[in-house]
Amino acid sequence: MPRSIFRKKPYKNPEGLKICPFKKGDRVQVLSGKCRDKVGQILQIRTKDGQVTIEGLNMVSSGKSKQRAKQDAKKYPETFPAPLAVSNVAFICPHCSKPTRLGHEFLPPDENSVKPRKVRVCRRCKRRVDD
Repeated sequence: MPRSIFRKKPYKNPEGLKICPFKKGDRVQVLSGKCRDKVGQILQIRTKDGQVTIEGLNMVSSGKSKQRAKQDAKKYPETFPAPLAVSNVAFICPHCSKPTRLGHEFLPPDENSVKPRKVRVCRRCKRRVDD
């Protein structure tokens, strides 16, 4: 029998989405790779791949020839930020300015809603990030 039958399939969420604690516009620090210890803002989040694109970091060049790149300079920029894995990025708290993990806190429901509100919290200084 071929061995491929016995390989385990990777776990896939029913919706195909991975949980990402970050939001667009958050300041983050890269933990590993060629851009290690550099800080930038999140431009794009890809929940299906579990990847994040950070402004000005992990820049790669397009594979086009120089002549074609000059003609299509407006359409295709020469370098652009490539996505990084979410696990290689740490959130920077706006209050304590240190890389940290995020926790969650539930606030009592507002007058208009029934559900309690979920807010992100810095694990170091215990202050709310979303307010």
